[in-house]
Amino acid sequence: MHINSNIKKILAVIIGVLPFYTFVVIDKIVNNPDISVQGLFLFYLPIAIIALLILLLLNKYFLKQTIKNYNLATHSLLSDVAIMLILLVGSSFIHIVFNLFFRDIFPYQQDNTQVIKVLQQIFGNPFYALIFIGPFLWITQLFIIFSRIFLLKNLWEVNKSKIWIWTVLILSSVLFVLPEIDKSILDILVSFSVILLYSITYLYYRRFYPILMASILNQTIQMLDFWLTWYPPGYPPLASLN
Repeated sequence: MHINSNIKKILAVIIGVLPFYTFVVIDKIVNNPDISVQGLFLFYLPIAIIALLILLLLNKYFLKQTIKNYNLATHSLLSDVAIMLILLVGSSFIHIVFNLFFRDIFPYQQDNTQVIKVLQQIFGNPFYALIFIGPFLWITQLFIIFSRIFLLKNLWEVNKSKIWIWTVLILSSVLFVLPEIDKSILDILVSFSVILLYSITYLYYRRFYPILMASILNQTIQMLDFWLTWYPPGYPPLASLN
């Protein structure tokens, strides 16, 4: 049975993207799970791998597309690097602006004690730290970015009108920030703005490689900053490492 290409794109998004984000949101609302090292490595990492594989299989066998189809424009490596750096600076600028001008309006009330404890456990173990900064960050960020691009690109092709394109862009940004409902309002607003920045970049630049690398580097820098700032138990002060 022949299925219209636009219907196939919509079905692929419904099957490949929505279940993961719906599951995460419901899990946080119903169970309010406590973060743990075991949960990150034995639950969220396998889920991200499975979800990524589902997207790749849908893309290859259902939509008959390749990864190259998501890089809709041809640019030089220098251009990709420049966009990546602009996104990194833009993300940092968003964080700074919101913290300077909106912290009093949306006071930070989130308790990060458990998160800090887990990160200290991870960076207190060199093996855990290597897995976390390496495979964990790379795979989870690859799924997060590709799922966004997968949704945007395929739904944009359903209708070429600007109203549809911008509606998809904004509503998808809302969808992608929903997994952070357990965070503070300020964090949610920052995340939404960064997601919007990345989505607008893809709309006009039409390549996802620099977006992916910017996201991975951004997360890696934040984790390394934590590592160097908090000095997890068992690690000597930086002065003794020189």
